[in-house]
Amino acid sequence: MKPIKMKYYFTNYNLGRIIFLCLLGISFSCLNTKNNNQGIKLKTKFDIPEVLSSKKKVIIRFVGNCHSCIESINEIREFCENIKCINERIDIVFYVENVDEEKFRFLKQKLCFADRVIFDSKRDFYRRNLLKYPYDEDFHLFLLNEKNELLHFGNILLKNEIFEKL
Repeated sequence: MKPIKMKYYFTNYNLGRIIFLCLLGISFSCLNTKNNNQGIKLKTKFDIPEVLSSKKKVIIRFVGNCHSCIESINEIREFCENIKCINERIDIVFYVENVDEEKFRFLKQKLCFADRVIFDSKRDFYRRNLLKYPYDEDFHLFLLNEKNELLHFGNILLKNEIFEKL
């Protein structure tokens, strides 16, 4: 009796099916997060009772347990400094979520360039403002006017768009 060549069977037949199913699953998961957040509209009034300011605001959602977010703090600092150079009357506010209090204190020191850093362990910001999928990368940056109405939202890495709105 000859042994079955499992390696040959796995690589030629099943591997193709596995790759196809993974790609299919990824494409559907991306579609779901993008489509469900399209309900947000410009001029939507945001509920942010922690920030009592009559200035324009840049709200940045910061996931405290995200290693790539923590590694990009210097880039975010440079982005915020550019905003302040364009319009120094803008408040920069961070909502830090998914961290314990000890890690929050560490992040608060790293984010010292912000006007406010708010510990948001229960993701109240997203719940109050009816954002359904807070992990969507297009919902990390919000520009609000003096009345807390939304002027712009987007991905912090695609920051060029916001400078036109300041």
